[in-house]
Amino acid sequence: MVNKTDYCTKAPDIIFGLDLSEDCKQHDIHYRDREVSRKEADVQFRENIKAKGGALAFLVAWVYYIGVRIFAKKHYYW
Repeated sequence: MVNKTDYCTKAPDIIFGLDLSEDCKQHDIHYRDREVSRKEADVQFRENIKAKGGALAFLVAWVYYIGVRIFAKKHYYW
């Protein structure tokens, strides 16, 4: 299996001081390994970002979640 992760792909790994690199890396691993459904991977990604706490993390979590739901489908089957 290819050991592929590019973190947040075309979105910033760090945004407004929130470091999302590990969250994006885990999301990439879920997409690569396909041990959970795409939706489960995306929901976990959103929840991991929200867990950073605060209104900003909540907003960023939803923006990134909507982004992966719309644009990341083609990456689920690497």
